[in-house]
Amino acid sequence: MIALTPLFSLQYVLWLVPWAAIAWTDARTVRMGRIAFAISLLTGVLAFFYVGSFRPTHPQVLSVGSLVNVLLLVRDGLCLWVAAIWLRRDPSLRPATA
Repeated sequence: MIALTPLFSLQYVLWLVPWAAIAWTDARTVRMGRIAFAISLLTGVLAFFYVGSFRPTHPQVLSVGSLVNVLLLVRDGLCLWVAAIWLRRDPSLRPATA
């Protein structure tokens, strides 16, 4: 759901961090944990650009606006990837039924 929302802020992504830490501890879900941490990191970098702390002092090959667009696409793609992994997860990840 977070991948498809128009409001995707750093505060929302911080909700992923504890779940990513838990996923990172299990060998079966470590990939989802790593992707969630990458999503958090990319959102932090994007927040840095949006606040305006980054002011290039020399012409660059890739403009800041283009870089932000690329980072947004990568972050949103990673969010969809986490959802896809979760939906097609291994049966061994499902809770055992009594």
